[in-house]
Amino acid sequence: MSSPRNFVLATFFLLFSLSSGAMSMGDPPVSCDTQQADAISYVSFDEIRHEMRRWPLSIEFSERIDNNDYLISGVHLLIIDSSDNIIFDEVIGAPFFVALLQPGNYQLIASYDEVKISQKFEIIVESNLMISMNWS
Repeated sequence: MSSPRNFVLATFFLLFSLSSGAMSMGDPPVSCDTQQADAISYVSFDEIRHEMRRWPLSIEFSERIDNNDYLISGVHLLIIDSSDNIIFDEVIGAPFFVALLQPGNYQLIASYDEVKISQKFEIIVESNLMISMNWS
């Protein structure tokens, strides 16, 4: 990974774990382990998505199985800037990802279950971009 001068990753969405690697997007909120977070009993998807809107870039990872969308973790994510520099190269251990990126043009390359999805996007000053990446 190159210098983090244009990139900051937030990891606060790792409050819950996915035991099977996938969770139905229609499932009720996941309970946090009370030994780890006494003050938090439930984290709803609406609360997570609300927090995601505060970041210039947010991504939600899901997979379609039998006409249902399931949140997934374990996606290998690359973020490439307009100069073709890889500024992020990690496996994401949660179904949500947020980043503080400088304005500019970027490309995402995400791999899950040996299938790659790529998408170009632009970060605009004082705006929020929410991307949903779904493996169908």
